[in-house]
Formats: sequence, C-alpha cells, structure tokens
Amino acid sequence: MEQLSKEYFDEWMARISEHQEQMMGELQQLKGQVAEANDDGIIDDADFCQILNISARTSQRYRTEGLISYSVLRQRVYYKESDVWAFIRKNKKDKGGKVAEKIDQAKRPSWK
Repeated sequence: MEQLSKEYFDEWMARISEHQEQMMGELQQLKGQVAEANDDGIIDDADFCQILNISARTSQRYRTEGLISYSVLRQRVYYKESDVWAFIRKNKKDKGGKVAEKIDQAKRPSWK
C-alpha cells in the first residue's frame, strides 16, 4: 500500500475544507430563501411537473415566459408553494365556475 505524502494529504484536506465551506454558504443561502418565503413550503421542479402533470420543457417555458417565479440553487429549480397554488388558481380552466373555490377548500398537501 502506498503512503501519502504530508503535502498531498494537506492539499486534499484543504480542498475538502473549501468544498465544505462552499456547501455551507449555499445552505445559508437556501435558509435565507426559506425564511424569506415566510415559512412557505418549497417545491422543486420535478414535484411541480408532477403536480401539474406537465413536462420539464413546459415548466421551462412557464419560467421563460415569466408565468411563475422561481429560484435556482445548485442548478436545481425551486418554487414557493404559495406561488404554485396561485399559478394553479390563475391558470386552471374553470369547467363549472368554481375551480378556484374548490382549490381553496381542498386540503393542501405538504411538499416540504
């Protein structure tokens, strides 16, 4: 078994430490976004697509057209739960005049 030199070991430990600090910074950023959302739940893009039964390309089009606000962290897209519900209420095709009312009355699942 090959022994590692002290310099090589120290270099790798520095890289690991740097990566850990970067991840902690990103975690603090995410915590700030959650606090900013006033305890609002956060939904990722995969859940958003599943909730609306749409493709990832369709969700990308919604974001590009500015139809729903979002945040990106580590190349992943997140939405505030309240924004998703507002988007559903605004864009749901009303087939009986009471879709928004039914959504408001429905027990909303927690995607946290």
